[in-house]
Amino acid sequence: MRAPADDRGKMRGGVRPRGGGYSFTINLGVMPAQRCNDCNARFWRDRKALRSCPKCGGSLRDTHERRQQTQDGFARLKEAVKARTDAMHDLGQGTYVVQANVTLAEYLQEEWLPSLEISPLRPTTLASYESHVRNHLAPTKLGGVRLQQLRREQIAKHYAWLLAEGRCDGESKPMSASTLRRIHATLHRALRDAVRSRWIPLNPANDVELPRVDSKERPTWDSTQVRSFLETVRADRLAPLWLLYSTTGARRGELLALRWDAVDLDAGTISIRRAMTEAGGAITVGEPKTRSGKRTIAIDPASVAALRSQHRTQLTERLAAGARWQDKDLVFSTDEGQWLLPNRVSSAFIATVKRSELPALSLHGLRHSFATIALVERKLPVTVVSRRLGHANVSITLDIYSHAMSRQDEEAALDMASVIVPQDF
Repeated sequence: MRAPADDRGKMRGGVRPRGGGYSFTINLGVMPAQRCNDCNARFWRDRKALRSCPKCGGSLRDTHERRQQTQDGFARLKEAVKARTDAMHDLGQGTYVVQANVTLAEYLQEEWLPSLEISPLRPTTLASYESHVRNHLAPTKLGGVRLQQLRREQIAKHYAWLLAEGRCDGESKPMSASTLRRIHATLHRALRDAVRSRWIPLNPANDVELPRVDSKERPTWDSTQVRSFLETVRADRLAPLWLLYSTTGARRGELLALRWDAVDLDAGTISIRRAMTEAGGAITVGEPKTRSGKRTIAIDPASVAALRSQHRTQLTERLAAGARWQDKDLVFSTDEGQWLLPNRVSSAFIATVKRSELPALSLHGLRHSFATIALVERKLPVTVVSRRLGHANVSITLDIYSHAMSRQDEEAALDMASVIVPQDF
C-alpha cells in the first residue's frame, strides 16, 4: 500500500515512505571516514583507506563523523518498523553489520588475505590460502556474489560445480573430495573472520555438507624393504639423512632444520625444536607444526654412528669450501653449509627409490613406514610412537594408522582364542 500523498517523505520514528514502500534509518554513531580536500566528498572507511578522491582525484583527509544507514524495500509499514527495531537491538548488542557492496572476491583478496600477513600462520598455510582464493574462489561465479548476500545454498552449489566441472586452476583432472575439503576450510575461516570483523552477522559456510573422503591405506614399506633401501644408499651423500628419517619418523622440515647444538651423541638423543618450510621458493624456519612437535627423542647406535660420520664429512667439506662456507650449524646441509631445500630433498629421495627398484614411495611415506613398522611389526605402545612422531595426541595416531592396526587386531583375536578356547570347541 502506498503512503498518503501528504505523508510521503515524512520520517516517523525512523521510518518513512519511500519508492512505493517504506524504509528505515538508524544512527550508527561516529565512525571513521575520509573527506576530499577539493570537492568535500565523504567516503566511509569500511575498507582500506583511499589514496585519492574517486570523484575528482583530490587529496583526502581522515575524519570521524556521525553516520546513518538507511534500508528500504519494505512493502508495509509494520515490516519496516519491525526491521528497524531488530536493527536497533543488534546495534545495542554490538552485532549489527554495516551494509557494504563488497563482493566475496573483493573481501578475500583485498581484506582477508592482506590481514593474514601479520598473523603467526605457517608460510605453507598462507600459501595454501592464497592458492585456494586465486584458483577456486575469487575468479568464479561465487566470487562475484555480494559478501552480505552470500548464502549456504550458493556455497554448496559452487562445491558441486567444482566436483562436477573439475578444477579452475588449469588442471584437467577432476577435483578430489579431500581437495574440496581444504578449499572449504579456507572459505570457512575467511567467513568466520568476516563475522568477527562485523562484515556479516553469521557464517554462511556453517553446516555445508561435504563429500566423504574415501579412506585409503597410505603407501608404506615394511621393515625388509626399508632395510633393503638403506643397503642401497650406503655410499650416498645423504645416507645419514635417509637413515635418520627411517629410524625417527621425523617430518621432512624437522630434520632439515636440525642443528648440531640440538644433538647429544653421548646421550644418543636429538631435540626437535625447529622446522623448515618452503613456500614460493622462500625458506622459513620456525617452530614445529604442533606444540607436541617440540620433543627430544632417543636415537639408536647406528644413527649415532652415522651422525658422527656426518660431522666428519662436514668438517672435510668446510675445509674444501673455505670462504664460501656458510656456518649455520646445520646437521644436514649442502657442501657449502647452505640449507638443503625441502622440495629438492624430496625429489632426490624419489630418484634414489627408483634406482633401488623398490615400490614407489614419497619421503613422507618413509614417516608412515616408520609408524606402521613400529605399531604393527614391533607392536610398540601407541603412546610411544605418537610421541616420537610429534602428534598432538594419541587419537591422531590411531586415526591415521587405523587401517594398519586392524591387522594387529586380527592377530590379537587369534592369540586370545589360542589360550582360552577349548580344543574342538
